[in-house]
Amino acid sequence: MKKIILIDTFGFFFKSYYAIPKLVNKDGFPTGLLTGFANLLSSIFKDEESYTIFALESKTKLLRKEFFPEYKANRKDAPEDLKMQLGVALEWVTKMDLNLARVEGYEADDVIASLATSYAKSGHKVEIVSSDKDLYQLIDSNIYLYDPTKKIDIHEKECLEKFKVHPSEFITYQSIVGDSSDNIPGIKGIGPTGALKILEKFKSLEELYACTDLESIFGKRMASLITEGKELAFTSRKLVTLDKNLNLTLDLKPTHNPLLKIKDELVKYDLKKVLQNIDKTQNPTKDSSKAQSTSLFGESSFEKELPRSQVASDFILKTKLILDEDELLSKLSSIPKDTPIGFDIETTGLNVREDILVGFSFATSDVGYYVPCKHSYINAPTQISKETLLKALNIIFSHPLIGHNLKFDLQVIESNFNLSYKGVIQDSMILAWLIDPSGYVGLDACMKRYFNHDMIKFDSLFNKKSKYKDFSNIEVEDASLYAGEDALATLKLFNKLKDLIEKPLLDLAYSLEFPFIKTIMSMEKLGIHINKPYFQKLLNELNEKLASLTEKIHALSPVPFNINSTKQLGEVLYERLGLQSSKKTKTGFSTDETSLKALLGKHQMIPYLLEYRELTKITSTYLEPFLNSEGSIIHTQFIQTGTSTGRLASKNPNLQNIPVKTELGLKVREGFVASSKEKVLLSLDYSQIELRLLAHFSQDPSLVHAFLEGKDIHLQSASLIFGDEQAMDKRYIAKTINFGLIYGMGARKLAASLGITQAQAKSYIESYFAKFPTVKNYLNNLKEEILEKGYTYTLLGRKRYFDFHHANDFERANFLREGVNALFQGSAADLIKLSMNKIMESNIKASMLLQIHDELVFEVDRDDAKEVAKSLQDIMTNIYKLKVPLLCNTSIGNTLAELKL
Repeated sequence: MKKIILIDTFGFFFKSYYAIPKLVNKDGFPTGLLTGFANLLSSIFKDEESYTIFALESKTKLLRKEFFPEYKANRKDAPEDLKMQLGVALEWVTKMDLNLARVEGYEADDVIASLATSYAKSGHKVEIVSSDKDLYQLIDSNIYLYDPTKKIDIHEKECLEKFKVHPSEFITYQSIVGDSSDNIPGIKGIGPTGALKILEKFKSLEELYACTDLESIFGKRMASLITEGKELAFTSRKLVTLDKNLNLTLDLKPTHNPLLKIKDELVKYDLKKVLQNIDKTQNPTKDSSKAQSTSLFGESSFEKELPRSQVASDFILKTKLILDEDELLSKLSSIPKDTPIGFDIETTGLNVREDILVGFSFATSDVGYYVPCKHSYINAPTQISKETLLKALNIIFSHPLIGHNLKFDLQVIESNFNLSYKGVIQDSMILAWLIDPSGYVGLDACMKRYFNHDMIKFDSLFNKKSKYKDFSNIEVEDASLYAGEDALATLKLFNKLKDLIEKPLLDLAYSLEFPFIKTIMSMEKLGIHINKPYFQKLLNELNEKLASLTEKIHALSPVPFNINSTKQLGEVLYERLGLQSSKKTKTGFSTDETSLKALLGKHQMIPYLLEYRELTKITSTYLEPFLNSEGSIIHTQFIQTGTSTGRLASKNPNLQNIPVKTELGLKVREGFVASSKEKVLLSLDYSQIELRLLAHFSQDPSLVHAFLEGKDIHLQSASLIFGDEQAMDKRYIAKTINFGLIYGMGARKLAASLGITQAQAKSYIESYFAKFPTVKNYLNNLKEEILEKGYTYTLLGRKRYFDFHHANDFERANFLREGVNALFQGSAADLIKLSMNKIMESNIKASMLLQIHDELVFEVDRDDAKEVAKSLQDIMTNIYKLKVPLLCNTSIGNTLAELKL
């Protein structure tokens, strides 16, 4: 019997939109979603032994929405460019005369569930093209999912690996954990770990709630959460359970390639590769994408060239596969000294400390060469040995290197072979970011933007049925085309961007940003030690506190309620207790942190609620992930191009957002420690750096004088605004205004920050500007300049662009605030980067571990700490000559917490 393929149509549209770079046709119309849709159609209609059905959403109101109005209430409106493409895609669906299925009142998932169940009972194999977890409940011996993004089938095994539950248990699992994306509540306070504990004992909600002794099984806190969450659990189950009994009768039409019916549309939207694939299907003899050729270096090279019509006029892709070791060394040795080499690697994954090098590619002119070493599929050819590979890499590393995110490549090489690159790093990703710091800087996006060239997609290397796990399973001939393109594209892109970029920014790249890559590599390699037993103890303490807070909150409530339910909490605060809400949301009263803080002093419950929120955030965001990590060293990943201001970003985990000003935040920082008793942590923190930059740029006499005299700038400001007698009491107001100016704070925001009326806040700002007229004039002139030029620039000339031409009044105001902020944050980022590079170049015995915005954290020998601190301080305070002095605070301790005491 023919296989049935069911498509989650809108789910796939949205997946395509977010997965593919923001492509446009020659008229500027967005085409990313359309490209993904066309590629899907190209792949699924190659299989003539199947019927394909496209499931669509109901056009009328959903029954789930009538049952539970909050269902999907938090979904944001789709972006305009997505809506534009959706209209076109649906027109295509009509024109192609596809098999469609829709039932009013129901979602596409219900349609899929009913069709899958019916066809499976009739003996058909059913493939559901979707990775949506809501459909995991359908998986059985005849029904499986296919993830079109990862190109993998999803059976019971994959469900177990990902969620640790069988498909038959998935409805109960979802009923417990809920789904924030669809606003399905679940049992508040119980996540995946808790759900698995429940499913170990009970297989259904009925079994769970029939139990009369939950506390002895799960403990007091969890038992309380389960009991409180009963109603929402059953509500959630009704929401997540897909309807398998819809009455659907389809007269299935066998369809060959439906894209033939919309060829004119494909031409209109510039989908050239799709058109070429259609042509190849109709004229298979013309497919010459693979052709063996004799190279200058022997018979073993493999060359492929794309037709010129497929790429921009100045980009022709040629690649050669090198399997012969003598050929490889001969080719590399023939490259003239000092010739830059475009370089890229292929690996088994993205973990630079654990994953393995599979091969590398290089380019010096018009050919991208691929050198495989660890392809491991059946009948894979003999590849380059480790000994020859090391010789080859040493030759390459003797040249100037060009890469795209070269940090990753160099880290993997160092991890695999203990081989470090000592030369000058040149990175096309950094140049793309300097040219447009808010744009996409991935290689695919850049090649599309600057060459109108569509790069070969990684997923295209695997056919639909492929079970490959990583790059090592790809045949070397296919790998050669993909990897060789990366190296050649990187070289061509770098050379083009080098010609396009303004000279001051190019100078900045070579003097600051390129060397900074090695600085980041050093920090990432070192990592920072954590005290796991301490974190486990802290987690246990916080869980006990959460249980205690839960009892206190319930004791103060007139009715039992689920603390984690914003809806129930809003009802208790604003309806039962009669408190006044400061704002409302679409789904009811607001219970966010700002709203709760506005209620302080109005009811005894509020402080407990705020503390409960803080503890929950700390346990889920920091403690649990740290304890689940391997080893006792945390290696964060620093992202150089992660912000538009130039600030360094951090992820996996984000160590820049650990709270500093709260007692609980300090407890978290206490778990970060020096590596041994002979070592200590040392912190250097630029003091009031952004205010000093305000004084430098505005040249306000009062600000400049205060900094030159080493006075308390906030007290000085308070004295000028409120008089000497009130200065000390009003210092906190002056401090808030001082920093608020940098972030574009207006009267409303100041009023909220200080807990005063807007009228008072307005008068404070007016008084401030009356005493600092130069600051006011400077900020007004700065905004006019940003409006006129469309960008702002930092101390070292880094630019941030804004599209005022297409901005409404609200966006325009936001752009101006961001522009002012970008100047100060970006300039502070310039200074800290200059200092970090200078420190790395010095002979100071200090291991730089972290950068947290304006703060640097080092590990140093305990006996030398004070002397090292002085040397580091000297570098940081003299790194750049401002009109006011730079000042660094230093602190020494055994933990991160001690550095802030």
